[in-house]
Amino acid sequence: MIKPTKVLCWVMVIAITGCTSVQSYSMGQVNSELPIDVGDEVKIYEKSFGREYRIIVTEISEETIKGKLVVDPERITTARWEDIGRIELKQPDGSKTATLIVVIIGLLVFIAKSFVDSLCDGPFKESDDCG
Repeated sequence: MIKPTKVLCWVMVIAITGCTSVQSYSMGQVNSELPIDVGDEVKIYEKSFGREYRIIVTEISEETIKGKLVVDPERITTARWEDIGRIELKQPDGSKTATLIVVIIGLLVFIAKSFVDSLCDGPFKESDDCG
């Protein structure tokens, strides 16, 4: 039998990981206008070297962005803003999260009602609570 706590844990994992959007920024923008903060995961596309890689941002300056490589967190890399063609940033998506929460609540209400109805059709058929 599936435990409700396991189901709830999986739902939370899906809710947390599934409710993000990837925003892409071309480097025609001034780097100070980009909504990037230390701790964000970004994908960098370098125009001059043709490389692409994901980093967790550790430092942002006027000339560079620095971070730990996602594939090898022990390695730190630095990219100059002028060498970057495009940056992708994962951001939480409020509308997806809200929709998912509403769907989850609806499913839980449906499951609870079905469970109560099955009890009233079975062993508690004569109970006053079953109306």
